[in-house]
Amino acid sequence: MWAKDLLEQVPAAAVRFVLGRQRPEQRRTTFTWHGFTAVVDGELAGSWNAWLGVLFTLLNTHHDGVVAPVAEPGPGDQRFLDRLDRIAGKCLRAYTAAKFSPALLPAARRGGTARRRPRGRARPAVRRRARQPRGRSGSGGSGRCRPPAGTARRADHAGLRDAPVAGAR
Repeated sequence: MWAKDLLEQVPAAAVRFVLGRQRPEQRRTTFTWHGFTAVVDGELAGSWNAWLGVLFTLLNTHHDGVVAPVAEPGPGDQRFLDRLDRIAGKCLRAYTAAKFSPALLPAARRGGTARRRPRGRARPAVRRRARQPRGRSGSGGSGRCRPPAGTARRADHAGLRDAPVAGAR
């Protein structure tokens, strides 16, 4: 499946999450539509949307759907906010080219896109298939890569971005 075709069907945030979770540049992986939808439906839509649903239900039940205004932070609150700042800094450093995608490091240093793999570097873990021209006969007309019949489509994953969560107002 080509990245462009995948991004036409699902939100980019879901693709980033799955690729960041699998880390194909660190170990050999196989990208499949079934594996992708299992992670998105199970972890993102299942865990996070369920958690958000509980949060919105609690807000609606106990606070009429309104978040209370922020009070002045106490000493414990300030320590918590400082800890969050440190964690956010670690996360930002983890997503630099050198940490998140070592193959992009030469391109980041040049300020451009890597065109060739440096000598001595391992081949990418994701195998590429030869691309078929669009509109080729026997490909269903458009030539676009489509998920297997009966699997989730973009509408199933749109909830990660803009669909209301159960219980939200």
